[in-house]
Amino acid sequence: KGKPTKTCSICCQTISQSYHATKSTEIESSNDCNPIEPKEMEKQLFDQIFEIGSNKYIESESDIEFSCKILINSLNGTSQEIGKKIAEMIGYADGYYYIYRKANQSKNSHTIWYYCSQNCALAKRPRKHENQNKQRDREYIERYDCNGTLKISLNIETQIATVNLQHNQFTS
Repeated sequence: KGKPTKTCSICCQTISQSYHATKSTEIESSNDCNPIEPKEMEKQLFDQIFEIGSNKYIESESDIEFSCKILINSLNGTSQEIGKKIAEMIGYADGYYYIYRKANQSKNSHTIWYYCSQNCALAKRPRKHENQNKQRDREYIERYDCNGTLKISLNIETQIATVNLQHNQFTS
């Protein structure tokens, strides 16, 4: 904060031009891929995972990082239902199940986060039933530090969803 300073008009223009130039390159780089159909996204993810699994040099050392833009006009339903359909397609392609975590909604967009069902962030401490006759020794899901996160950003106006998947490989 401190004392306000004055800036000459030439310096203001230079700062303004560099600001607008960086903003436009950020926008262009975020739109660098054309949106694809949901089934094509599923195929691309499956192919990427198959390629990682078949390469003996990167097997079990590679993380899955997948991003794409898809057209959502063929998927019917509310934003939440569309997000669930996309999460199910991703799960079918990579073999994991994704659990809804949270969502943010603005005027034209809806962002939904899902976690991998095997993520240790979802682990709960086991509770015993109050009635001793109803207590059971249940087997709990084995959890991993996979940090599996699926972020789906739906743009209602353009009918395009941006899908970002990150999943660390783990060894059991």
